[in-house]
Amino acid sequence: MRVQAEVSWYPLKALDVTREIQAFVDALRATGVEVELGALSALVRGDSEAVFDALKTAFHARAQSGTVVMLVKYVNL
Repeated sequence: MRVQAEVSWYPLKALDVTREIQAFVDALRATGVEVELGALSALVRGDSEAVFDALKTAFHARAQSGTVVMLVKYVNL
């Protein structure tokens, strides 16, 4: 099943928020899922397992750099 996830990434207490957000987006893209950037969120599309795995991988990769909030909304396509 294909899904789309709208994800927002909020690095808390980060000195360079833009750098942290870009690093998260880069981690998502490295997984091979489709990523479309918006003004305040990103859309991630692909096979449901790939999207869930991509978000998990990117979260674990970037959450080690500090406290973060990740909001995700999913819809099946």
